[in-house]
Amino acid sequence: MASPLLQHLGSMMKLGTIGFGGGSALIPLFEKELVRDRAVLEEDEFIRHTVVANVTPGGLPTKLAALSGLRLAGVAGGVLAGFVTTLPGTLMGIGLVALFGLLGERGVLVIEFASVGISAYVVVVLLDYVIRIVGTAPKRGVALAIVLAVALATGPNSLIRLTGLLIGREWEAGLPEFGSVQIVVLALAIIVGYSLLTGSRRRSSEPRLTAGAAGGDAEIGGERPQSLARPALIVTGIFAGLMILAFAGSWAVAGMPGLVFMGLIALSIAATFGGGNAYIGIGAGFFVTTGMISAGMYYGQLVPIANATPGPLIMKLAAQMGWVFGVENYGYVAAAVLAACALVQGVGVSNVFAMLVFAGYERYANAPILRDLAVYILPVIGGMLITTALDMSHTAAVLGAQAGPPVTAMAWAFVALVAVSWWIVRRFRIMDLWIILGAGVLTLGVLGAIVWGA
Repeated sequence: MASPLLQHLGSMMKLGTIGFGGGSALIPLFEKELVRDRAVLEEDEFIRHTVVANVTPGGLPTKLAALSGLRLAGVAGGVLAGFVTTLPGTLMGIGLVALFGLLGERGVLVIEFASVGISAYVVVVLLDYVIRIVGTAPKRGVALAIVLAVALATGPNSLIRLTGLLIGREWEAGLPEFGSVQIVVLALAIIVGYSLLTGSRRRSSEPRLTAGAAGGDAEIGGERPQSLARPALIVTGIFAGLMILAFAGSWAVAGMPGLVFMGLIALSIAATFGGGNAYIGIGAGFFVTTGMISAGMYYGQLVPIANATPGPLIMKLAAQMGWVFGVENYGYVAAAVLAACALVQGVGVSNVFAMLVFAGYERYANAPILRDLAVYILPVIGGMLITTALDMSHTAAVLGAQAGPPVTAMAWAFVALVAVSWWIVRRFRIMDLWIILGAGVLTLGVLGAIVWGA
């Protein structure tokens, strides 16, 4: 039987391969893999990881991977898992960038057409997770109200765009809406205020968290499980050391320009709250406006390829920019080194912040405020996931329409594919991987036949 470390790394490799949609879209995939399927994390502990990942900068999937790896496989798991979950998409992205001159748009279309089917499965997982959030909440009515309120606050334009596609209209409302970071910060403030106002008497009779969920403060049967605060700080130090090595590697192959480039990678990721879409604009500000990456390359190749491949978009864009900067100025060997260093920098920055916050969170996991947070933050995330599902559905319809069918027809076809996938998941005991492969091959085959068979 494989060791806990190898089992966890295998799970992270799987999630990094099937994790289309990035960021928040991967939360239910992580929960399904770690909490429900493998049952190696308690729900409350996974909620804690999700909260930490949402309030710190950088790539959310790599933070979820590292935090769960720390719990399940110690320091080695905390360090390695953060990288493993980013590798599949990063390698695909760099490969497509390197081969773009030979494959042109055809190579990107292959992945985009397959991603339409895979996205249908991801939407099923998202919706199933939201339903379970409401269904298992202590107060279902309150949870449902929070989910709907957050969805309307974060995704009114997404809802209008998708509705327009379904009825054959191109609607762009431009309504004001909250970003993911704004809504999370607002929710945290409301939850903390509610917890302080209701007083300690309400919680005095509440049960303490289970051993798996309460970290260093829970006591079960008189035993106190080992806190992860110290290992989290050790992992922080290791990531910081790796970041220093990334700076050194960049300087070795590109001199001072390489050092400056890597510093900008670190700063841009540290400034990114709200996931990959936020990084697209931030990355442009750091690298396009400074002339390090041309606007045509950035928007014409790197962003589309990053969007078409699985895993955290932030890490993929950082590594791809490292590759392009290296190829255009120093050659292929330097490009490979700079891409690897950019990936190390991205994973390192993300997890340094996450591990530091987690170390404090772990210490006070049983504090009344944090226990209220664990109850009410899930519906907030559920509302954000509805917006993510709407965005993924719109994107899938637009990608499929590249093959030639009307975008409205593709929107309805995607809805039908989601419905069929939902029925298959509920009706049959089929491994997720087979459903994902089947859906991806189906849409690649149909859309590819329309484009290349014409």
